[in-house]
Amino acid sequence: MNVRKRALAWVMTLLMIFSMIFVTDTEVMAGDTPSATIYVATTGDDTTGDGTQAMPYKTLAKAKEVVRTLPKTGGDIVVQIADGFY
Repeated sequence: MNVRKRALAWVMTLLMIFSMIFVTDTEVMAGDTPSATIYVATTGDDTTGDGTQAMPYKTLAKAKEVVRTLPKTGGDIVVQIADGFY
């Protein structure tokens, strides 16, 4: 009986270790931190805005224009679009 308990404990331990390998968050592992985030809101301004959360752009066209001027670092560029009608 004691041998069975030890064998079961080893099997359970190995299963837990292997299952943890596949459960890890792939987003954190991949390092998917965006290289740039641009904000767009209906209350923004394409002239005085700078694309930050505090001073967003008003149109997607302006955000697209700015995205095309960013350096190609291989990282993701996120455009956050606030609720509203555009």
